[in-house]
Amino acid sequence: MKYFILLLISFLATTGIRGQVPVHINYRTEHGLPSSEVYDAAQDRHGYLWFATDHGLSRYDGYRYENFDKQKGLPESTVFNFRKDPWGRLWVNSFNSYLAIIDNLTVKAYRYNGELSEYIAKIKPHTTILQDFMILPDSTVLFSLVAKGKHLISKDGSITDLQPGENCNCIEIDLTPGGLFLNSQWNAAPQSIIVNMSDGRRIVNPLSIFNDIGQKSVQTRAVWFDSTVYLSLHDHLFQLIHGQVKKVLSFDDKIITLATGANGTLYVGTLRSGLHVYANGDLSTRPEILLDEVAVSSVLFDHEGSLWLTTLNNGVYQFPDPLVTSYDEASQLPMGKIIDIESDRQQRHWIALDKFRLVEMQAGKLKPVELPVSAETEISDLKWDVLRQRLWIGTNTYLYYLENNKVYRFLNDHELSIKGYKGKFAGIKEIVIDQATGTIWLGSFSGLARVNSKGNVDFMSNLTHSFTERVESLDIDASGSICMGTLKGLWQFANGEFSSRAAEHPFLAERITRVVSMGDTLLLGTRGNGLLFLTSDSLYQLTQQQGLTGNSVNHIVYNKHYIITGTNSGLSFIDRANPLNTRVKTLTNTSLIPSQEISSLFLADDKLFVGTNSGLIVFPADIILKPLDPLPLLITTLNIGGENCEVRNGHRIPFRKNAVHIDYFAISFLNTGRLTYKHRLIGLEDEWVINQKTNASYPYLPPGEYIFELNVMNQNGSWNPESVTLSFSIIRPYWQTVWFVLLIIFVGSAILFLLINRRIRAIHKRNNLVDDLNRYRQEALISQMNPHFMFNALNTVQRFILENDRLASSRYLSKFARLMRRFLESSQKQSISINEEFEALSLYLELEAARFREKFTYMFYTSPNINRDKMHMPVYIIQPLVENAIWHGLMNCSRPGRIEISIISSNGNDMVCKVKDNGIGRAEAAKLKASHDRKSLGISIIQKRLSLINTRNSMPITILINDLTDDEGHVTGTEAVIVFPGWFKN
Repeated sequence: MKYFILLLISFLATTGIRGQVPVHINYRTEHGLPSSEVYDAAQDRHGYLWFATDHGLSRYDGYRYENFDKQKGLPESTVFNFRKDPWGRLWVNSFNSYLAIIDNLTVKAYRYNGELSEYIAKIKPHTTILQDFMILPDSTVLFSLVAKGKHLISKDGSITDLQPGENCNCIEIDLTPGGLFLNSQWNAAPQSIIVNMSDGRRIVNPLSIFNDIGQKSVQTRAVWFDSTVYLSLHDHLFQLIHGQVKKVLSFDDKIITLATGANGTLYVGTLRSGLHVYANGDLSTRPEILLDEVAVSSVLFDHEGSLWLTTLNNGVYQFPDPLVTSYDEASQLPMGKIIDIESDRQQRHWIALDKFRLVEMQAGKLKPVELPVSAETEISDLKWDVLRQRLWIGTNTYLYYLENNKVYRFLNDHELSIKGYKGKFAGIKEIVIDQATGTIWLGSFSGLARVNSKGNVDFMSNLTHSFTERVESLDIDASGSICMGTLKGLWQFANGEFSSRAAEHPFLAERITRVVSMGDTLLLGTRGNGLLFLTSDSLYQLTQQQGLTGNSVNHIVYNKHYIITGTNSGLSFIDRANPLNTRVKTLTNTSLIPSQEISSLFLADDKLFVGTNSGLIVFPADIILKPLDPLPLLITTLNIGGENCEVRNGHRIPFRKNAVHIDYFAISFLNTGRLTYKHRLIGLEDEWVINQKTNASYPYLPPGEYIFELNVMNQNGSWNPESVTLSFSIIRPYWQTVWFVLLIIFVGSAILFLLINRRIRAIHKRNNLVDDLNRYRQEALISQMNPHFMFNALNTVQRFILENDRLASSRYLSKFARLMRRFLESSQKQSISINEEFEALSLYLELEAARFREKFTYMFYTSPNINRDKMHMPVYIIQPLVENAIWHGLMNCSRPGRIEISIISSNGNDMVCKVKDNGIGRAEAAKLKASHDRKSLGISIIQKRLSLINTRNSMPITILINDLTDDEGHVTGTEAVIVFPGWFKN
């Protein structure tokens, strides 16, 4: 009886408020759906929307629908409800209780469908459509059938009745960590609602009043939000709080779906009367009705907050935001450009359109305002006068006002009005009312005009010629001055004087389209310079580079949170508390706004009215504060070298296929096809590439490791917090690999070695040839000494024979023969020992002494540290010096001659050979030599020999000849010195 009274009391609450329909899009078969009979909707973990219809599944990515039937994996083409498993996959049920799994964008039949079909056929339920089903963490499947309780499919496919022999004649709701599970058991009709609480309590609610319903009530739905459960049974809605029934509503129509949203808002879909929306789940209030007379079968909120409603007769509806309302021709708003919007702050609004049209809006209802007939008049501005309680209407010719639902023309009564222009104003652009004094300021094509508090026009700047600039916009600043935006920058009217502020900054000398006073700051909209913030001592600029939708700002409004600007490219929301250091949020190119070309803006009661060329949109001013989930961002195609490959990390790409093409897109149902992306290829570039393309191509990539990084901007201008990445590498070609480089180095080294070795051999061969040539030259030089000496020796023998000295001749010939033998033995050698050199010199000197009748003596000396047998020297290098000493030094000397031959060591490594005589010296010898024809070859031969020897020595052998003198400077002889550097070291 208690519930019957509840039904009677709450019956009137089911009659909802049918107001203006929010902005929405309707998708039907002509858009790609397989059928307009749609049962359910779900969004998968990738961001795709899936729809269950009587002709299969349909997947929607914001661009196109892809449909799935039995040919694409479904076990049955008519599918009903979605469920999500613990791993994020979608499951769907169909006729005959068949299940299908949606995994990685493909559809496949559940492997135990055969067992499930056989099991259901045995228990003979009222319908083979599952009442509810749930996939448990252990991969088992829990399911229920109408009036037949709940059952479990184990991992091996065996099926168990979890309530054998029971018949509670009840509807049972299990509240589990995995969600709500609904099942029922009855023979004739349910007698109770049982709630199994998550804490283990079992609460029974009797339903004796429903004995008359019988089995017509086979359709039940239940949803759970916080501590409240909503249950539908045919045309009744039950609210259960903490498991107990608290309220029951009766509908005129069958309930076919239930859903909850933010703040517990309840959505009740009916068979014929649309969707009933109960804000905050409050069933005592009258619900808002959406899609009246439409059978709403399911409710879904996507990642962007859009509301999706599936229907049984008209496809799918998308509401970008249920709180956003549109007004267009269908809602009696005439088509055309909206010029301005104004409000009396008491829920009454006026909308000015082009072609001199004015519409009043109150409580969502629109009605036209009758205006005087004037073919040439266009409305330019609306302003509500709080003091006079009237709406001022500025036009291009007259000033009007609306009062008590009637429009009057306000006549310009200025005394200096131009003849023929009486009562008119020259192109009013904006009206500003000083609410403290009631003074009205009019900015126009020809300057500034004033209507005083008494209603008289007492000032017109164009008539007094004090100011004739075209005023685009004006406002009253904090000091009470009139600030005007003109074609020539910012002007100010204060204390009866006009002054330009162009000298303060170059921007203030350019066109200003909007002036809004915000405390001690002037907000200035410009044509091309963005938004300017002008204070008493500073000017700041905000442009498209900092996030504005455009650099030409046409409209500015503000509230406690944001400064909102309108451009031809959408809306910008600027944080009022920190406008210059916080990212600008934007609303543009979305399903919320029919046109991004904003023609007017107005704020009233925290609602933002946005006028466009295509109608009026009204939404909460804080809509931009609504948190947004990151947009699902997918890499759909990876093409390597002209071939499509699996999209995964770690591809190792051969160098011959180093052309990479990547297709991608983000799933957005608000900004379809109009998203901004940024991408870069780390390893090739560090700078982001920002555009609206959905692909990136990289031909001829060099070898290396790469990471493709991708991000997308959502509808409020923010990038996803995390980028999507794809890593791959280009393998080095064989000619850039280490082994190939090492091989090249090895081969190159081998070739270089062979070339060097060949060159060395060639050099050795050349040096050998040079050595041989030098040897032959030395031998030839040595051989030059033999004839010279032999000639002298034979002369001596001849002299002995002529003197008939046989014994001397014999001894001389014997020594001469020994000396010649020595010459012959040593002629093929390059060097001989010092001992051998001294023996040959001794024989030579004996022969020469005999020739000159013992006119000189000689001696040999070597340093004690010199081993005369082991130390070698060039063959017969000393003999020419000795010969020079005899012939040029001693032969013409009157005193007894003496020759000293010494070999000593110097500096530890050098060998020094000295030949000293006590002859006449070089100067006297040169005089005698000049008087004789005899040519001396000894010194010349030595120098040539030393030159040849030095070609092979790093340290050259040198020869030096000096005159010896006494203390008085008289010549006492000659000394010839040969230095062999490093001789002992070598």
